[in-house]
Amino acid sequence: MSLIPWHTSGPSRALLDPYLGFRLDDDDLLAPLTLAPWETRAPWHRQVRRPRESYNYESLLPTNFGSNIKEDKDKFQLNIDVQHFLPDEIKVTASGNTLTVEGKHEEKPDEHGSISRHFVRRYVLPEDHDLNHLQSHVSTDGVLTITAPKIPADGNVARTIPIQHTGKPKRVILKHK
Repeated sequence: MSLIPWHTSGPSRALLDPYLGFRLDDDDLLAPLTLAPWETRAPWHRQVRRPRESYNYESLLPTNFGSNIKEDKDKFQLNIDVQHFLPDEIKVTASGNTLTVEGKHEEKPDEHGSISRHFVRRYVLPEDHDLNHLQSHVSTDGVLTITAPKIPADGNVARTIPIQHTGKPKRVILKHK
């Protein structure tokens, strides 16, 4: 039996929190609107309100880490944020079913001094896509789009078969006497 109570939702629990207790809750945004001007919240209000396990931390994570992959029935599309690179500083290579995107620029001055950037990303493309017809485009806002069309399956492709007229009847029609 312990003489000191241990609360899992107390201030020490914030040490195990990946956001170190600095996350925004619904009450942080709505409480200033609902409280009267003379009411204040105690600083410990956040710790005793509810256990931290009930919060969905994944909703705070960014959903786009610089690249976005989309595959549909017609094509494979890859969007990469390359806004810090000029088009001639980006290289896209395909080897087998591996696509490599590399961006590199030497040291450039910026508002804080100078910076050099370099990245290499490798993607494994699906086998049912035509790697010989890869296309890449850079938009004006710095998004590199790479597309690979899907190879049509032989059994699913409908094709028209031409009909040829031979001029000769296949059946012989007998005349009755």
